[in-house]
Amino acid sequence: MANATRPGGGYRKGDGAQEENLFRRSDYFRSLDVGLDEIQEESCERSHCTSQCDLDSYFDSQKMYPMDEYGAIYTSAMAAYRDPMLNGTMLAPKYAVGMRKKIENIFAIAYHHKHDYLVLSALGCGAFRNPPA
Repeated sequence: MANATRPGGGYRKGDGAQEENLFRRSDYFRSLDVGLDEIQEESCERSHCTSQCDLDSYFDSQKMYPMDEYGAIYTSAMAAYRDPMLNGTMLAPKYAVGMRKKIENIFAIAYHHKHDYLVLSALGCGAFRNPPA
């Protein structure tokens, strides 16, 4: 549930896929929509995970609210391939290997940060036209 080039996908124009719904129904958009920083009093921390599992900050920023007071939900989003090549109803081998690595990265990031629970969803089975199996 991630767009590789535009966080939130088409949530501003009303697109209705999973990522767009998460952005509209939660505070998720505040952490990834850079365009909102100009109108917010406080910006939030944005970072990405490198291939060595290090976090690199995109911006120097202030937290939006005190995490110790409100708690936090940590999100990790991984973009699926858009319109991948298929062999029948399965991903072509090149894409299957890459998709497996993406899924393994989600679990590796959670393990590295000692997360107890993961909420997972279909990966690219909607607008990006990946097969469900």
